[in-house]
Amino acid sequence: MIPLITDNLNYLSTNNTFCKYKINSLGNITSTNKVFKQLFNYSNEDVLNKYHGFLRHPKMPISIIEHISNHINDGKSCYAVIMNKTRNNKVFWTLTFFKHHIEKNKLQPSTIIIKTVLNKNKVSKLEKLYRILKTIEQHKGIEISDKYLKGFLEYKKMNCEEFVENCIKKPYKNFKNKIEQLEKTTSHLDSINKNKDLNIIHEFNSIIKQVDLL
Repeated sequence: MIPLITDNLNYLSTNNTFCKYKINSLGNITSTNKVFKQLFNYSNEDVLNKYHGFLRHPKMPISIIEHISNHINDGKSCYAVIMNKTRNNKVFWTLTFFKHHIEKNKLQPSTIIIKTVLNKNKVSKLEKLYRILKTIEQHKGIEISDKYLKGFLEYKKMNCEEFVENCIKKPYKNFKNKIEQLEKTTSHLDSINKNKDLNIIHEFNSIIKQVDLL
């Protein structure tokens, strides 16, 4: 059982427990899991059909958000570090996976968002970059902030995900491995006869429980 909101950030950062929610093409929340409720301290009634931007801290740079949106709009998945806040305005950082998703019998795509909480000491380099980007946004505008981000990444000879990986290393690798394992197993499960491969089904259910999708 996940502790109350006063303790859960530390719990989630040390127990590999994932928060998951889904948004529609308008960015409105359509479903959440139990970890989401414990992490953000919101009930389903509080968040369903509401734009998910209120989960971000106001100091989160818009240029980073636009980078994520561009990936999703192109039908791509991506990883990013997000500065979030709880209902009580408690600040925390998450390594977040955004997956472009098209459901059967639905015309509009959705986005699946899975988060793991990061320890504060893992994000010092990213926090410094985000603070610079936000300052530029406030004084010069989002376009100049975006140009700074692109120039910064060109200087580092990295894309945004590579810089994130370079900054937080092991947590990124572990989280990405879990996500890739989940996606691989899900894809495999879609193409097999469930009655003939019970081992795969058991493995799939085990992984799914870790992100609380059941």
